[in-house]
Amino acid sequence: MAAAIANGTRYGSIAALALTLLAGGARGDLTASRLLDESGHDDAQLASLLAGATLSGGVAEMEASKSQLAAASLAWTAVPYERAVALIEQGDPRVGAKTWAISGAQTFSALQLPADDLQTLRSKGHRAFNLSAEESQTLREAAGGDEVLSLYRAMLAQRATAYQRAGRAAIAPYQRGRRGEVDPAEELARATASVRGSGATFDALRALLDSAENGVPDGDQDHRLQLVENTVQDRVHHALRHMMLLKADEGMVIVERQFYSSHSYDALQIIVGLLPHENGTLVAVFGQTSTDRVAGVGSNLAHSIGRGRSAESYADYATLVRDAIDALP
Repeated sequence: MAAAIANGTRYGSIAALALTLLAGGARGDLTASRLLDESGHDDAQLASLLAGATLSGGVAEMEASKSQLAAASLAWTAVPYERAVALIEQGDPRVGAKTWAISGAQTFSALQLPADDLQTLRSKGHRAFNLSAEESQTLREAAGGDEVLSLYRAMLAQRATAYQRAGRAAIAPYQRGRRGEVDPAEELARATASVRGSGATFDALRALLDSAENGVPDGDQDHRLQLVENTVQDRVHHALRHMMLLKADEGMVIVERQFYSSHSYDALQIIVGLLPHENGTLVAVFGQTSTDRVAGVGSNLAHSIGRGRSAESYADYATLVRDAIDALP
């Protein structure tokens, strides 16, 4: 159950506080209760949150470029905060996604694609998938479905290795034909730069984000690289993602950065804040989705529609995190 929040500015304030715990760094009295009190939500909305609703809304003022859609959501679980943190530390907080850890050389041999997608990869290339010009040309020259699948796996492995070794600067752009290229690395840089604040917790978060700019040390438990498979817009979707974890006195922050998306959007950065509240755990999600489909002519309408869809997606994300925590033995 999701309740839409119409006032994006008000919701943006609560999202900004929760996702980075910024006020906790500068003001030691931050609690989930005070955060909710200051958000301006009415009693009925807050009661619905504790009853199982997920509150969500678009956050236009935190979109870092014309290609970004920003939204946020809140959920609450009766599971104690300490147990919720334990789940996050164990692995993927979401339900319903296939996840492969990335460590060292990769082959992604378990990855599969439907026959129709393999044909589309070969025949349409960058017109239907996020591919560089070189990747698109290589797939076009493949002999058949088996070779397309092998090349696709190798492409993902190459992108993962490049990011692991050199960080954001190594992310290859996507070809868009006559429209030139789309640079997901630039969009992720803008998303990261938009996370602003002061205080010890914020400084720790910035240090965590900055530590991955030039690569990701293998085996670092605060940084996890993963290949994720799920369904987006009724199509099999693959994403290469970088999970970053930060534990602070006030709560826990998880950053999910998708530095490759196979289709539907260009890049994604999500920040999840966990705070103890009412003997349970408040889950606050703030996300910035980058897609060149909302830029250009008609961008205002596209942003409005897309922002609403993003709010729904991040409501689903918060609900998945909450349900995964609820499923703890």
